Amino acid sequence: TEQKAELEAPVKAELTELMDQLAAQKVLAEELAGQKGELEAKLAEQAEELEAQMKTEQKAELEAPVKAELTELMDQLAAQKVLAEELAGQKGELEAKLAEQAEELEAQMKTEQKAEL
Repeated sequence: TEQKAELEAPVKAELTELMDQLAAQKVLAEELAGQKGELEAKLAEQAEELEAQMKTEQKAELEAPVKAELTELMDQLAAQKVLAEELAGQKGELEAKLAEQAEELEAQMKTEQKAEL
């Protein structure tokens, strides 16, 4: 019985040590599982943020040429408006000259008619 106890003692000691190691590994595994969950949550959040950022950048990239073309069209419209105002001014001047020439021609015709009579 003493011999049996002497033989069992180191086995029991090693078994106890292995059980302690197993318990420590179980605690470590739980901690790692918790960290894994936190990392997965952070990764999912970062993926969402990246996707939102990419959509925003894509939208900006798609809008940029449209905005540029719109700006160009607005500039052209402004230039055409200025040109239309200039042409309207010239039209007014030409109409005034034409009316003046018509009066002069009418006066000249009356003078010639009068001379003929």
